[in-house]
Amino acid sequence: MTQEPQPLPDRFTVAVLMERRRGVTQWQPYVWAPIGLVAGAVAEGPVGVPLEMPADGDAIRELWRGFEVRLHRDELESYYHNLVSPQPLGFVIMREGESDRRLPALVTLCFDEANAYAEAGEQIEPVPMPPELVQWLEQFVVENYVPERRTRRERRAWKEETP
Repeated sequence: MTQEPQPLPDRFTVAVLMERRRGVTQWQPYVWAPIGLVAGAVAEGPVGVPLEMPADGDAIRELWRGFEVRLHRDELESYYHNLVSPQPLGFVIMREGESDRRLPALVTLCFDEANAYAEAGEQIEPVPMPPELVQWLEQFVVENYVPERRTRRERRAWKEETP
């Protein structure tokens, strides 16, 4: 009895786990930074409304739910390189929020997309990718990625031949 492979979902809902830590200078008493991604049912919820988590010493945590991650075939090369890296990463694009605080605005698994945001002046924070997303991304890459065949360029003579 063989099982038919499950079709890949075209999107995944994730949540960004943010942590407030003590700042390193007297001018910045604390800093908010993403520390991870959460996938699954707990990630479902309204976007832009944080869910407060239990405090851990000086650290305060919030879960920002409802971010949608989609995979695109034109980004397969980037997904492949992310997967073969020592630690697959998700990338959280941060934007200015209320009271001079950066908030998560977008989540991507594509290094090239994150780099494009960085070149545009956005703050990008890499976070470890949860196992559910690694498996999803790996299955997508295995089913769709075909490495480009490298070809050698033929050299042209510098001098034009004249008859």
